Amino acid sequence: MATREITHNVAEPTGQAHRSIRHFCHDVRNTLTVIKEFASLVADGLGGPVSPRQKEYLDTIIKAVDEAADMVDELYQHHATAKE
Repeated sequence: MATREITHNVAEPTGQAHRSIRHFCHDVRNTLTVIKEFASLVADGLGGPVSPRQKEYLDTIIKAVDEAADMVDELYQHHATAKE
């Protein structure tokens, strides 16, 4: 019985850590989506004229957001796999 209690106590923080990572990934993905969509709207000229240089900067932002989202997805997948 003591072994079962120790195993349960050790496993519990791991479950909490996995939940925390999932929540973190969800929150970061939502934030990245907002950044990307607003940068896309501005790049498309919906906020007014955009110079070629500004478009280049906005495209860089969009690319960086996509790369960050990929990293978040990898983190999520790593923890999803590790939990199994």
